Amino acid sequence: MQSARLRVMLTITLSELMSEVQVTQMMSDGTLEESGEARRLRKSLEEMADERISPSILKESGLPENALISIPDKSAENRWSWTEVKYLSNSLLLALDASLEHALLSPVMNMDRYAAAESYYKLATAFAPVPDLHIMWLLHLCDAHQEMLSWAEAAQCAVAVVGVVMQALVARNDGVWCRDHVTSIRKLCPMVSSDITCEASAAEVEGYGASKLTVDSAVKYLQLANKLFSQAELHHFCANILELVILFTKAGEHMDNWRSVTPY
Repeated sequence: MQSARLRVMLTITLSELMSEVQVTQMMSDGTLEESGEARRLRKSLEEMADERISPSILKESGLPENALISIPDKSAENRWSWTEVKYLSNSLLLALDASLEHALLSPVMNMDRYAAAESYYKLATAFAPVPDLHIMWLLHLCDAHQEMLSWAEAAQCAVAVVGVVMQALVARNDGVWCRDHVTSIRKLCPMVSSDITCEASAAEVEGYGASKLTVDSAVKYLQLANKLFSQAELHHFCANILELVILFTKAGEHMDNWRSVTPY
């Protein structure tokens, strides 16, 4: 079961669905609540991981009840795993809940930036399997912190973006950075995962992530993090960030990108 790629594909599909389906509806008192469409989607995501009702669902779909446990042709074993399906279901429900909460907060988002920041954080976490979506919500969170003049928090968001890009580069065996550099990034921002997974590659196959998962992109957000840490007067973090580009400076690459960075 190619769970990583399947998780990426379904997360992308869910994200696109959230922009097309009305997930909230207006109540008589003018407040918002979860729509019927969102409730039905939630029910479907919960049912897909319920082993007890699976045979009846398969029968309704016109498939044999043993479709999930039968061994495919040219395969020595059945790769279906209810544990993985449950994990996938929970992951998608997390993304649905984060999207719904964000939609419910939309009327007060501009007035309550703290609530907006919390919502962006939940979305970034929920859509982490797809690098492009993960980065998009992290940058929204970064902007929200900058609007509140929370420079250190904004800088950590920029570092988290670098972490996403760096993990993808390490997974590709890019040769620029290694796992030790990911560990260094985690010291600056614990939000960065320590896992190097194949999900970024799976997302690129589906057309998401390729544009941002580059060395140039990593340098761009390192530069942003350096600027924000400087505004927060956390100059020791600036020094740590600059250490990560030693490989570039030694090779004479990306020097123009760093001439505007204040040295420490």
